[in-house]
Amino acid sequence: MQALLFEDTTSQNAVPPLPEEVPSQSIGQFFRRLFEDYCTVIDVYAVNLAALKVHERQDAPCVDYILAVEDLSEYSIADFKVNVANRIRDRLIQHASKTFAPAGVALEIKSSDIDDLDTISRETLQSFDPVAIWAALEGKYGQDAGKEEAWRQVAAKIINEFWLKKGSEVKRKGNYTSLDLRVYIDSIDKKFDKTNRLHYNARQSVSKTCLALASFAQWAGRDLLWIDLKRMADFWWRANGREAIIESHQKNICGDNGEVVMITFTSRFEFRFRSDVAEQLQAFLGTYGVFRDK
Repeated sequence: MQALLFEDTTSQNAVPPLPEEVPSQSIGQFFRRLFEDYCTVIDVYAVNLAALKVHERQDAPCVDYILAVEDLSEYSIADFKVNVANRIRDRLIQHASKTFAPAGVALEIKSSDIDDLDTISRETLQSFDPVAIWAALEGKYGQDAGKEEAWRQVAAKIINEFWLKKGSEVKRKGNYTSLDLRVYIDSIDKKFDKTNRLHYNARQSVSKTCLALASFAQWAGRDLLWIDLKRMADFWWRANGREAIIESHQKNICGDNGEVVMITFTSRFEFRFRSDVAEQLQAFLGTYGVFRDK
């Protein structure tokens, strides 16, 4: 072969130098440039791979029907670019979910919420533009819109997990308001091990409920309650083996002076909210929540 691969630095297929950091770039502009550079690198790679295959076919000192080097088809090159485009899209969504949400609270962004967030395919690759995607995310979730949407999502999770309905009565026990979370025991463990091990799906439900309540606690400015509920959410998310075995009537006290008390039973977890916390929870759900009709 007459020339070394990747030697040409003057042709249109030359690999561009890595861009220097430009502070004025928006995140959309940064990823647009990154994607353009990636596409150039892939195109150069494909050209040189094809040249290497020709070199093997023409100059190899042996004859065989199978070549060691395979070049990239047009579809393969497109797939490389599609995969990176979708990862860039996912990064922009993830960044927006943190940037536009209240600190420490999750904002769930679905690709179906914005037209520009649809999954990129070979057919739509030419129209892929990170700048447009970020502009769409900013337009929908910028300012306080993302924060408001995050609180609505938290309220929806609390309402759904506790199955709260319009006009439903809540139980009061002394200075506490009580809400029940339905759980169930793993039937196999109950049958063979005689243990009350919380089923995996129930553990996930407890974790999601505690996490949603932790977000509410942050909204209410109850830092200690947020810490305790977040710790409990993390525990039930990871709980396995003996950690998932529950004892009936076991109390878990959260927050300052019992702001929330969780009591475990084999068919439900009872969450008791101190009166001042219950009032804030009612205000939070009334502001951001939509209760079930039935």
